[in-house]
Amino acid sequence: MARRPDAIGDFTVRRLLGTGRHGRTWLAVGPDGRQAALREIECHGTPEADAVRTDPALKRLTRVMSGISHTGIAENLDVLRLGTRVYVAEEYVELPPLVQVLAQEGTLPVEEAWAIGCQILSALEFGHLRGLLHLDVRPDNVHYDRRFRQVVLTDFGHMQLLLGLRTGLTLASIADEYHPPEVHAGAEPAITSEIFSVGATIHELLTGVLPDRPDLEPPQGGRFTFLEVERQAARRTPQELLEAVAQQAPGIVAVVRKALDAEPGKRYQRAGQMQGALARAWRADAQGERYVEESLVEEAAKPEAVAEEAERAPGGGWRAEGGVQFCEQCGRPIRPGSRVCQRCGTPRTRRGRVVSLPPQRREPQTYFQRHGDRLLVEERFAEAEEAYRMAAQRAPDDAEVQRDLADALAINGKYAEAAAAYRRVLRDRPDDLEVRHELGRVLVADGRDREGAYELRKVLEAAPSEEMRRSAVIHLGAALAGQRRYGQARKLWLEVLEEEPRNARVAYLVATSYLGEHNEPAAQHYLQMALRADPDYGQARRALREVRLRLDRGAHRPVSSQYTRPPTDSSGTGFLADALRGASVLLGLGEPENEDRRQDAIGIDEFLRGDLPGRSIPIEDDEDEEQEGEGEP
Repeated sequence: MARRPDAIGDFTVRRLLGTGRHGRTWLAVGPDGRQAALREIECHGTPEADAVRTDPALKRLTRVMSGISHTGIAENLDVLRLGTRVYVAEEYVELPPLVQVLAQEGTLPVEEAWAIGCQILSALEFGHLRGLLHLDVRPDNVHYDRRFRQVVLTDFGHMQLLLGLRTGLTLASIADEYHPPEVHAGAEPAITSEIFSVGATIHELLTGVLPDRPDLEPPQGGRFTFLEVERQAARRTPQELLEAVAQQAPGIVAVVRKALDAEPGKRYQRAGQMQGALARAWRADAQGERYVEESLVEEAAKPEAVAEEAERAPGGGWRAEGGVQFCEQCGRPIRPGSRVCQRCGTPRTRRGRVVSLPPQRREPQTYFQRHGDRLLVEERFAEAEEAYRMAAQRAPDDAEVQRDLADALAINGKYAEAAAAYRRVLRDRPDDLEVRHELGRVLVADGRDREGAYELRKVLEAAPSEEMRRSAVIHLGAALAGQRRYGQARKLWLEVLEEEPRNARVAYLVATSYLGEHNEPAAQHYLQMALRADPDYGQARRALREVRLRLDRGAHRPVSSQYTRPPTDSSGTGFLADALRGASVLLGLGEPENEDRRQDAIGIDEFLRGDLPGRSIPIEDDEDEEQEGEGEP
């Protein structure tokens, strides 16, 4: 394995990012502190590497590469030489590549694939006008920010530089399924070759697979084998998959098919031309009209008339799903109130009715739901909630989406919103006991004890599973305790404790019910029982220490002065707050392992605010009670 260089020019090398088609790529830091990706091109010898500074064509190429500045193209910072290697220092893009998005999602909604295609074409047109070809348009080299729908194209010009430095190397020898048939046949690449690559990329975004290539023989291994397996699993050919997309977006599919034509002369001749065709197809699909491809002659003859007609057209304005309007040329979202696209400068259509796209991907397992599931696993709860909110916006009538959102809201302590979401689910699925049980729990957590008790009793009346019954009983006890009905709450918890004598959490709850009645000796007994069941139960240990301290003090003065009203400062409410917060681990959402993120106490505000009846009889501490049995005190 080659040794990592410490520095290349003014760039300090940090680590290896990976190995690609050109060679290795290193992460480095430039003299200005910016991160850069150093893409390595291995030459056959020093004379070839020196050509980057001596050959006029390569010198012009490197100047053009370094001078390109476009929001959709990763900036080429410098071209360096070290021994027999040439390094292109490119802006380091931290966004995930499309190949990673496709691996996770399989397909993208039509509006996203359209926006990505428009931005790729915008970047290519910018480079083509400066005499630069990309020659390697593929999902690996397209980085995508899904939140802002921003596309960044990397490796722009690198393939041209590679072909210029490597003597005898041709594009046909390294071409793959993203390159058109004429390139595989040995023809010189042209702009129409790029058009084919963009069409293949959009085809993969829409269907999850590449188009059929009769001109290529699939190898025994590699990507073709993977695609064949995927097609067999789907039991549909790429053509059938594209036909399914054409049912909702026939215009966009027609543009993709023209870009994938086997004859270069029948494709679009410029990237900007295909971008304009995508814009017209998008409007036609949004308005339910038939898209008709304009001839190249007519389009070249009347550019001003076409622009004026687009301005006057009643359907010129359009809006993507969710109320976000996008630029008709580059596909990026337009900021509300802005008159022009901030990226490409295209004016926003001023006169035009607003139309909406048909619903896209309303199935339960949308991207946002799966993304929210992944974030929950990573314990990024706030981000998971945001992902589920996005899913709920896309499918407001989907019960599963609302259920996921409600669960995330409950985890983040937003109990009122969670209860509303659970109620929306119950409107569609009134017999779903699990959802009703969750609704009862979050109502109790929100301090709405009567409503919570009502829902939990309905769960118990419906003969739930044993696990759900036990959980509903525990939370019903919490609702009763929140109404200061400590005796009734304790009765329910003792029933659970009879079934599970080693349940430390329930024993702790019984202790809190005795604390609500100022019965410290009984509370001490059940705290000791909780600790015998779970010696590492820190909340119970701290509570027992405080109870014994108060019992010791109660031997010398009346206890009533301590409990007439619980103190509100942090030093005085530590014990009661800790006790009820410990109970909330079970009462809030029921998983002790999530204690660190569920600190909202169930009914703690009501407990600490209210006037509690005092008791004037001092209690002596029984030091030997811990060694006695676990019977009722």
